[in-house]
Amino acid sequence: MSDTTQRLGDGQAHPARGRATGTPVKVVAIIDASSANNAPQDDLCAGNRAAVRTINETLNGLGGSGRPVELEIFETNLDPAQTVECARRAAADPECVAVVGSLVVSYEISTILAEAGLASIPAVPCTKDEYYNPLVFNINGGHISMDGGKIATAFASGAEHPGSLTTDIPGIPWFVDVHNLTLQRFGLPEETRLVAAPYVVDDIAPWVQKSVEGVDAVMLTLVNNDDTVNAILARHELGITTPFIVEGMSLTPAVLEKLGPAGEGVLVASLFPAFDADVIGQRRYLDSMREAGYVQYLGDKSQMGWITFDLLNHATQGLASITRESVLAGLRAVTDYTGGGITPPLNFSEPTGPGAGYPRLYNWTYYPTAIRNGTLVSAVEGGGWAELPTDIPESPVAWAGFPAS
Repeated sequence: MSDTTQRLGDGQAHPARGRATGTPVKVVAIIDASSANNAPQDDLCAGNRAAVRTINETLNGLGGSGRPVELEIFETNLDPAQTVECARRAAADPECVAVVGSLVVSYEISTILAEAGLASIPAVPCTKDEYYNPLVFNINGGHISMDGGKIATAFASGAEHPGSLTTDIPGIPWFVDVHNLTLQRFGLPEETRLVAAPYVVDDIAPWVQKSVEGVDAVMLTLVNNDDTVNAILARHELGITTPFIVEGMSLTPAVLEKLGPAGEGVLVASLFPAFDADVIGQRRYLDSMREAGYVQYLGDKSQMGWITFDLLNHATQGLASITRESVLAGLRAVTDYTGGGITPPLNFSEPTGPGAGYPRLYNWTYYPTAIRNGTLVSAVEGGGWAELPTDIPESPVAWAGFPAS
């Protein structure tokens, strides 16, 4: 790519338009993060900030308007009351035009934002409400794709009796319920298939040992990234050969380096292509992260944050003014967004999905990858997204554990 063009979300070449100097446009991200209780979501925030930097420094502001994005990140401290307050703050701020790049396990905020006419582009949908709310624009299938992808990967690897190692989150009992019900959906008795580790655990090894009893594959969904790393290391140290399957959100270059030989062969249900794929949009993401100094955060989570702002920039191209109303209209008019090949085509012009349920589920694919020689590579010949079996996202049983919308 020459230095006189820049690839935007539609994969077409546009003149490079330089640095934005106009009146800022405020965008809010709401993040479930607390340095005391949880991983601080640094990788997600890095993706958000890198994308904003590219928009402001290279693309002449949001939608080419000359107006830079002013990103404000609200952290919830994993407190339900504070989470609601964060949503109300965004809704009450007349300068805020959208909520983008969020990761929040709270079904209340979508309603609060929608009542204020605020469009939301979550980094990953975490509650059932986000699959229903007409003002939510999902770029991926969230836990339906991640957990469904892990199950599909387990069966594709030859497993017949997979189990799950997850986290028992205080105050969120349905997080465990959803895994129980997902296993039930496949005829697997949860009482012998699911192990829920404590939210704060000094040594994950006993839980790893317990998770492999009576199963032929283990799907990891541990909230704390350190627990995921330590679980894979413990598997290696204990000499366990049962396949482990993780989600791409858990992996960054630093994590892969820390895993070393312990990571070899671990299967991954990613939401985006492996980094060996020749994808225009992914090259833009990589360039953006490097230019922002965030290469240590490369991975699914930073990529999902980055793409939310790329979509916002795509949807606001050519708008005469940038307001809550115009941003919402711009998103509803998007019919062919791929992020330069970083996601299958997304069409927000009408409700879609694999069935009557989850009308805002526009993308129910995952990307099968594996850890080989310390890097992520495609786990299937030729690469490409794998579409989930339709009965996974359609099932009213597998996801009944989510709070009601």
